[in-house]
Amino acid sequence: IKKDLFLLKKDYVKDSSFAKNKIPYKIKITGELMRLFGYYVSEGCTMPKNKWGINFTFNILEKEQQRDVINIIKKYFKINPKYIKPNEEKHSFSIEYSNKELSQFLHSLFGNNARSKNLPSFIYSLKKELIIEFLRGYKGDAYTRKRYRGNGTITFKTRSKNLAIQLTYLLKLNSIACNFSREFDKGHFTPQKTWVKEDWVYMVEIPAQFNPFFKASNTFLYLLFPT
Repeated sequence: IKKDLFLLKKDYVKDSSFAKNKIPYKIKITGELMRLFGYYVSEGCTMPKNKWGINFTFNILEKEQQRDVINIIKKYFKINPKYIKPNEEKHSFSIEYSNKELSQFLHSLFGNNARSKNLPSFIYSLKKELIIEFLRGYKGDAYTRKRYRGNGTITFKTRSKNLAIQLTYLLKLNSIACNFSREFDKGHFTPQKTWVKEDWVYMVEIPAQFNPFFKASNTFLYLLFPT
């Protein structure tokens, strides 16, 4: 039986000098918090050189996810966004925080950008339902498409090889079958009109029959994560 797990601030926040709005000393891992962590891995980054900024960038239509991030951070850390920036031209919606402790906390746990993202060791000890909530947040921009084969398959894409390998292990540890592969991306514009340089992209694919979010239908769910 997997027990509840708590994270201690002292293990992840090394510099609290001059920090305002300090985060709790002891933080219980819940489904909501795991969903926030998923959002951060998919859509977030930290900017320690920019006044300890934390930024989440969503598609402008992802209203539910935007509200969810704001509500969870307010509930668990008592912090409000510094800026909320919709950008109609780029079809993006940015939520920015400035908090020294929370920035260190997220950075220490998951890394600070697309290429450095990783999973912390505690995640392998969690109950499956908490892993599902992490994946729910990590789904990123989702859309459906019809395809001859593979309807209902989820594909995660990341620039972090380490994250892809860790995610593969995590899924299999929780009896969720998946496949690992890679492809070379020659460079492209994101839906937010940002140019992404050429590089290897790593993919973790969950077949439809193991997809925890898939309901039988004639659609193919393909989840493309920002890079």
